[in-house]
Amino acid sequence: MKVKHKIGISIILVMCAFLSIHLLKSSAVNSPKNRERFWVKKAHAPATYNVLIGGDSRVYRGVSPEEMLKEVGGEFAAFNLGFSTAGYTAEYINFVFSKFKKEAINVAVFGVTPYSFTPDAAKNTHFKSYWNRSKFEVLKITHLSPILKMFDTYKP
Repeated sequence: MKVKHKIGISIILVMCAFLSIHLLKSSAVNSPKNRERFWVKKAHAPATYNVLIGGDSRVYRGVSPEEMLKEVGGEFAAFNLGFSTAGYTAEYINFVFSKFKKEAINVAVFGVTPYSFTPDAAKNTHFKSYWNRSKFEVLKITHLSPILKMFDTYKP
């Protein structure tokens, strides 16, 4: 066999091995890229919801929009806009209200905790870290990260 053919066959085998490892590996749900994409998509969600849930980590971890809609029924779209250490400032409340569907019956549910009204919560550092991203960065994270996910590090 010629050297040319050996190189070509080697390249094909390496590509097949890479593809099979990629297809067989478990999806890393908690990878840094997936976490970042989750929060950026939440902070830049479209204004298409009738029921919005706001609050701190107790809300985003403990309130399920799907379960709420099972009880309510009807043609509602719900979304959980809770962020870690969220404080009830005008900026955060306006953000939540900006995600309502226009000219529809809308409901806002806020989970209130004592921490929500403290000066530390008013900083809204978690919310602002994703809300203040540039449009280019948001597009890169929301559209390119699914493609770049195959290059995430993987420990079997």
